[in-house]
Amino acid sequence: MYYFCAVKNLILIFLIGFCSTTFGQSLPDTLISVEKTDRICEAGLDIDSCSFMPLYKSLYNWLGTPYKYAGNSKKGIDCSAFTKAVIYEAYEYKLKGSSRDIFKKCIAVDEKELFEGDLVFFKINKSQVSHIGVYLQDGYFVHASVSRGVMINNLSESYYKKYFFSGGRITKS
Repeated sequence: MYYFCAVKNLILIFLIGFCSTTFGQSLPDTLISVEKTDRICEAGLDIDSCSFMPLYKSLYNWLGTPYKYAGNSKKGIDCSAFTKAVIYEAYEYKLKGSSRDIFKKCIAVDEKELFEGDLVFFKINKSQVSHIGVYLQDGYFVHASVSRGVMINNLSESYYKKYFFSGGRITKS
């Protein structure tokens, strides 16, 4: 597994460099750290040349950031602030409000119809939407977890399967 991840890391760094020079996307000042790339690989996420690189570049920069209620910086961030930051950095679109507010402005999307960049919503306390993340692919999503900070999980994991409420697609209106 480690060898496979190391090879994928080299390919990923090449792809990001290729996309940035070929399609005009800017690279970060330093290449993505191997530690962060390993977390992506070990989560089972397969990033390829068809993936939307600005989305992955943004999430790399946030991976490992600790959770902080009402936080909105690399020192600590909550789930809605994290989602707003990633969507703005990747798509230059400003979301406003809490996870509940954002859900109300989205078009509901079935779990099987989710695309990269769609949002995923959870009802942890059962009565209302209380958690949000950004869908990646193959069931994977990135979010700011209360217990472990910004991380990648899969909707098929029992905890997230239990509390998943809906997917959502952002409308520009």
